[in-house]
Amino acid sequence: MYSYYANIYYKSLHLNWHLVLHTLFFIVKGINSAPPELTFILNKQNASRVVPIWIGEGDVLNSAIAWIYPLVNDEKDLPHIVSNYLPATNNAYNCNFAKSKSCSKKWETGEWKTAEFDVHSFKPIVDTRWENFPTYLTSNLTKDFSVRVDIPSVFEIGISVRAAKNVEVLVCEGWHPERFPCYYVSIGGPDNKQSFLRKYKNGIPTKFSVDDPKLAKYKHEIGVLSEELWKTFSLSLNANGTFKLRECVTNVTILDYSDKSALNPINVIVRSKNQNALWKLHKNEYLFTTKPNIARFGPELHPYGSQLCVALYVSICKYCTLRFFTVQNGKNETLREIVGDNDSDELLWKEIKLIRSNVFDDTLQIYTETYYVDKADHQNGFWAIDDVRVCSENVFFRNKNQQVNTE
Repeated sequence: MYSYYANIYYKSLHLNWHLVLHTLFFIVKGINSAPPELTFILNKQNASRVVPIWIGEGDVLNSAIAWIYPLVNDEKDLPHIVSNYLPATNNAYNCNFAKSKSCSKKWETGEWKTAEFDVHSFKPIVDTRWENFPTYLTSNLTKDFSVRVDIPSVFEIGISVRAAKNVEVLVCEGWHPERFPCYYVSIGGPDNKQSFLRKYKNGIPTKFSVDDPKLAKYKHEIGVLSEELWKTFSLSLNANGTFKLRECVTNVTILDYSDKSALNPINVIVRSKNQNALWKLHKNEYLFTTKPNIARFGPELHPYGSQLCVALYVSICKYCTLRFFTVQNGKNETLREIVGDNDSDELLWKEIKLIRSNVFDDTLQIYTETYYVDKADHQNGFWAIDDVRVCSENVFFRNKNQQVNTE
């Protein structure tokens, strides 16, 4: 059988298989004990090599997917995963605002800036942008404490991991965990059913003792980690000293501890002893503003054909409004207006599309207007955009695993 696993929306589905052979593709449909029906498309290159293309739920073509490959012993053996949209719409207008991308400067204006190190930059991402986070391997063969990310002292970070059991997350005040105060989080434990939090004021010991106090602990009914599926967690420390670990899909709080003498951490470090683990540490760069204003929405756009289609992610505060518009013959024409509808102060991302037919201009300038719903003068306004791309109205996202082996 094929040595890979499919994970849709990062949840496991039990499938029965039915195989239909076509000239260029295998199309496999699987139905679990309850709907929905799934469609699998695989690209057969030759008799010994099959490349997975995408999985869709029913006829929904833009479902998020991830190909799950076996754990490896060396980072050089990690498969090369290519993510893109079909049909492809490569355009100079596209930008994901990564610091390394030259497009970011073209999008910055007087009020809109690129965020790369704030409280929102590290929050869990569970949409298609997750695929762009680099994958790291930890094991007995990798250098200890080498997989890390710098963080603000008050933070929430998304951590995705694949492992059989017992992975470690260190939240430390200095660059070396054995020399600086650290929080120590164990996820899974030796039986994959226990997690706990410890605090070491003088650094992580080279050998742990069963007598080391646990500040918080949790007993899982079933295994919390998986070798086959990515599990995503939220790890946070707020300004009041509350330290939390939460499983993102189930929204179950695993660890919750109030520290009256909270540390001032500067980095998160991950490792796994006596086993292999794959990690994604969430760090996302985006464009944002905190003030009501009117500004251009990126550089001039060259539409494809007569239809305008721009896809992007947006996040705004609960009393904020974000309007996209063009100026035609001296008049503002609204493309779309987004009104904050969060019930809490939590900032959530959602994908939207700006669509207009009968566009005959060779170039088009889009603008944004940010303002408060009630026109009041609030102090904590927040408008953010990310991963802007020219699109088609009917499009789906795919991951292509270019190094899938068959056995």
